[in-house]
Amino acid sequence: MECELKSNESICVKCGTKTNDDTTTVWNNESEPFCSSKCRGITKMDIQFTTKKISDKHNDSFWYEGEIATLMKPNGTKLILIACGDIRIVDKEGLVYDGFKERNNGFDFELTDDSCLKNIDDKKYIWDNNNWFEVLFIEKGDDYMRGLHEFNAYDVADTYDDGIELLKVCYNDEEI
Repeated sequence: MECELKSNESICVKCGTKTNDDTTTVWNNESEPFCSSKCRGITKMDIQFTTKKISDKHNDSFWYEGEIATLMKPNGTKLILIACGDIRIVDKEGLVYDGFKERNNGFDFELTDDSCLKNIDDKKYIWDNNNWFEVLFIEKGDDYMRGLHEFNAYDVADTYDDGIELLKVCYNDEEI
């Protein structure tokens, strides 16, 4: 007999327990759901997506700005994945793109997805500035948002998927 799931239900791939959650759930850096009730030692991460991934063809940080996702650690520290940095692309005549807008003559191709970004790395267009994903945090009881550079521990991510992975790595870091 096949199991019928509501749109907000999933089944633990380890023990088969149904889970109900109206947020996107990731378990212990796995893409498949695990439950915490029967599968001991598995830590649940409830990632709250502020900005969902546009599509698999829009993975580069180029397409995103601002807050992407948040994750609350058991110790009360809030982790925030953001896309930051100013994008600026130039050609031999000057500014072509900044602030998520084409400028002056713009590109001689249409910006549709990640595949067209390779045209920027040729001799005609040059990245003057680019953006990236990084994780910020706010400790429990604090209003001050800080960067993980204070720990000299984490790099930045260039893609949406790598940004989400970076958020998960930070979640599992006991120092944060």
